Amino acid sequence: MDHERIKTPSAILSGFDIDPGRGSMAASSHHVACITDDPEAVDAFLTEVVGLEVHLKFRTSGVDMSRTAGWPESGGADITMYGKPPAGIVEVIAIPEELLGRVRPRIWLVSFATTDIAARIEASRQQGLDATEAIGPPDGGVDVSVSMVEVGGISWEFVNFGS
Repeated sequence: MDHERIKTPSAILSGFDIDPGRGSMAASSHHVACITDDPEAVDAFLTEVVGLEVHLKFRTSGVDMSRTAGWPESGGADITMYGKPPAGIVEVIAIPEELLGRVRPRIWLVSFATTDIAARIEASRQQGLDATEAIGPPDGGVDVSVSMVEVGGISWEFVNFGS
């Protein structure tokens, strides 16, 4: 298995699952994002034990991690996506050395792809939820817009590819 292959960021954009009978509502989750202080151990677990393949590797800026995850300033983070699109992807975000001990490892969020992020934000707000305005595209080179909402102590993300 080639763990070092890097695909273009557009590789995550193909074929996300939207139910045409339900407007912009998702038919399944797109990915779960995990933050780790031991990316090598997570890589070995996901590839050698679980059997997932590396789908994509890229680096995101510290600005992006500050505005989406609330991290302190940093030089950014390495991200590896495991699994095959369009759904069920595991995103692993490596905590950079300068933030070890300041950012805790955790399951960060569950993400849903949508063709109409504004409609998902409005639907959240109609339920009394505090969805963020759409943020994007980020500095990292992937043309996406995201909105975050916390429900039941869990972070949820709506993501729109190619605004």
